[in-house]
Amino acid sequence: MDGIVNLLKTAGMTSHDAVYFLRRLSGEKHIGHTGTLDPQASGVLTLCLGSATRFIEHMEGDTKSYRCEFMLGVVTETGDIWGGRIDGLDTERVKAFRPEDRIIPADGWPEKAAVEAAVRSLEGIRDQIPPVYSAIKVNGVALYKLARKGREMPEIASRRVEITSSDLISYDAEKGVGTVDFTCSKGTYVRSLIEDIGSELGTGAAMSGLIRTRAGAFTLDDCATIAELREDLAAHLLPPGSGLDHFGEIRLKPGRDEWFTHGGWLVKSDWTSFTEARPRGKALRHHNHERDVLYAANYKVVSADGRFLGSCVFDEASGRYVPDKVLPVRK
Repeated sequence: MDGIVNLLKTAGMTSHDAVYFLRRLSGEKHIGHTGTLDPQASGVLTLCLGSATRFIEHMEGDTKSYRCEFMLGVVTETGDIWGGRIDGLDTERVKAFRPEDRIIPADGWPEKAAVEAAVRSLEGIRDQIPPVYSAIKVNGVALYKLARKGREMPEIASRRVEITSSDLISYDAEKGVGTVDFTCSKGTYVRSLIEDIGSELGTGAAMSGLIRTRAGAFTLDDCATIAELREDLAAHLLPPGSGLDHFGEIRLKPGRDEWFTHGGWLVKSDWTSFTEARPRGKALRHHNHERDVLYAANYKVVSADGRFLGSCVFDEASGRYVPDKVLPVRK
């Protein structure tokens, strides 16, 4: 089974749980997702089945959008309210978090303008150190497993992330709680951004709710629930190329399908229509196990009757569009 499912993941379900569920439902072994979503988070989880998994690398780098609830006056070991509370910003004493134990500043919670400024300050490119309670692996072991066992944590390298937008949606100055919308690059930890807001305000802060509202081309409005998938998986199975919205498109002339699917390069005489790509910067790829080639842009290739055949990239050196990932021919 080939295609993409835009799943509405519920809180409490891990990304691995979602993959396992879809394997059992579809009978397809080759299933992967385009970006892990924390167990306590809900929202868009894009799952690729069969040959569509070959395009995960083109989708996992997509920007993602989140709606995040936060609570001031608390710092936890995980950066969210599901972790142990750290009293008075003292990392040596960890206790179970209780909302009534939040530390309220002597002069009350910050005004909305101060919170808005702290939220807005997150926009731009920044170096972020992943939290110790994360799925990042060091020497083959996930960091959160080491943290749970109280093991000595290895040094964690920072990663470059970009916060495209950071908007305060709501804030209750009497309760010290609010909601923020983020749009950010791959690998951004939203709970770490909330911790940054708490540090900027001097109150501490923890994430209290998270919904992924968009992942690349897929949005919350287009999601299918577990119940809907159980009822009719086929109705919610999208074509393998549906997540490649930033690609250009080449529609082949009748009779040129086989040439491309057998590894043939393309030139203008091979197509009837051509849509320019929106390149995300040039990519260095290894092609034909022989040489590294600098490609300028990516394109979807469709047959004369509209079937998605795979993708190609423009090779500046030869001026040709060479196959990158080609779907197997189903007979």
